[in-house]
Amino acid sequence: MTQNLLRILLLLFVFGTCCGIQTDARKKMEKKRTPVIRTPEPDPEIIFTPLHPNLTPQEEVSPPADREMRWKEGIDVSHYQHTVDWQAVARADIAYAYMKATEGVSLIDDQYVRNITEARKAGIKVGSYHFFRAHLSVEEQFKNMTSMVKKEEQDLLPIVDVEHTNRCSTSVLVARLKKFLELLTQHYGKKPILYTFVNFYNKHLAGRGFDDYPLMIAFYRDAQPVLSDGRKYTIWQYTSHGDVPGVDGDVDRSMIMDGFSLLDILYK
Repeated sequence: MTQNLLRILLLLFVFGTCCGIQTDARKKMEKKRTPVIRTPEPDPEIIFTPLHPNLTPQEEVSPPADREMRWKEGIDVSHYQHTVDWQAVARADIAYAYMKATEGVSLIDDQYVRNITEARKAGIKVGSYHFFRAHLSVEEQFKNMTSMVKKEEQDLLPIVDVEHTNRCSTSVLVARLKKFLELLTQHYGKKPILYTFVNFYNKHLAGRGFDDYPLMIAFYRDAQPVLSDGRKYTIWQYTSHGDVPGVDGDVDRSMIMDGFSLLDILYK
């Protein structure tokens, strides 16, 4: 009995020792197989310079300092930009700003009066635009626009914004737009600027008798827009997602093209 007990104890001791050795060996092996997790070093800071038309990459790195370039940049705003801090906008080297005044026969932008007043106080050259609706009365639209866009408050030529046919044929659109522009020319004593998108101009306005009106063309691409009739345009609105201090959210940014200057769009 005693010998059997000793044998059992001996076997248990040997078994336990072997298991302990195997466990230690397994832990060592697992430790060797466990990958070492390293925190990667951050990549070097990459600075993306925004594309700016007509500037070389070297010039894009910092804002242009020369006076000529400063006087080429502008924005246009409406109630969508809410309450604009025009003093901050002026410090951002924005030389001119167009404010939405009216649309159609009765709509008046609820920020127009404040925008044009405060922007002028900040030293920014200001102008006004009307959003044209081809299916509505030309005479009533003329009354709506001129009731708000006062001659004495304008630094820049007024703009007529046309972006839709409003289900009118091209011939009807052209006839009504021409009449509206003629009424404005008589009233303000100078031809207004015609604003539209590249495709809209090429499809509905090119070659249809608008050559005497300055153009502001919207085209949100890296390359400068080209009109199908080869016309030069005075202003290029190159983005609808501009970031300007003092403006809440995105804002349309534009620039006066080479060969033109702020003098070409001054009303007074």
